[in-house]
Amino acid sequence: MRDISVTAINENESLIMAADFAAGIGMLRKDQVEADVRILASYTARTAFMELITAGGAPKSAAIHNGCGAGAWEEIIDEIRKTAVESRSGYIDISGSSETNMKLIQSSLGVTAAGVVNNKNLRLKRTPPHAEFAAIGIPLVGEEVLKNEEQAVTWPQVLDLLNIEGIYEVVPCGSRGIIHELGLLQETNGIYQALKPTAQIDLNKSCGPSTSVLISYHPDWEKKLADDFDSKFHKIIYQ
Repeated sequence: MRDISVTAINENESLIMAADFAAGIGMLRKDQVEADVRILASYTARTAFMELITAGGAPKSAAIHNGCGAGAWEEIIDEIRKTAVESRSGYIDISGSSETNMKLIQSSLGVTAAGVVNNKNLRLKRTPPHAEFAAIGIPLVGEEVLKNEEQAVTWPQVLDLLNIEGIYEVVPCGSRGIIHELGLLQETNGIYQALKPTAQIDLNKSCGPSTSVLISYHPDWEKKLADDFDSKFHKIIYQ
């Protein structure tokens, strides 16, 4: 199952939620990757919002679990609002909590996005047996994200993917790699593939804050996708 929760409200709408968590990235003494809290907040929010939106949801609120210090609160809020703009989500309500009882030595941040989805618009279980698969963007994690940001899939590209007729599903990939999401996508859609998947990128590597998304698509659309996304298009083949 995708990293989302879908709960029916009535016969027409459902509550949809997605979350992401990051730790060891920030400006505290024991952080493994040194990065401004704004960068941490931006990428953590990105993953949660991307999970929700690619499943067909519309974000309405976000909850923050701040382990970066109370002084980081306003910057985190600001970056989540920027993510809402970048993802074309509009205004969202934001709440949450900061750890202020303990002296922190390592940063952590959790972001939960919640919204509603018309059940007819859920982008789940739409991939047919004849579909092809590809990754858009490459797996990046830790300092690689900061050094090679131009190789990651962007918000405009994700939103474009959702509007392409020939694409069945768009799945953000995380710490377990593209291979994990590919297996889940096929299992959810009742697709069995005996051969081993391979690509020009590492399918097993962590994609960090969803620097790569998996897509399933109609074979007739492959040339357009390859042309439109150029070096970021990585077809998955079986051999």
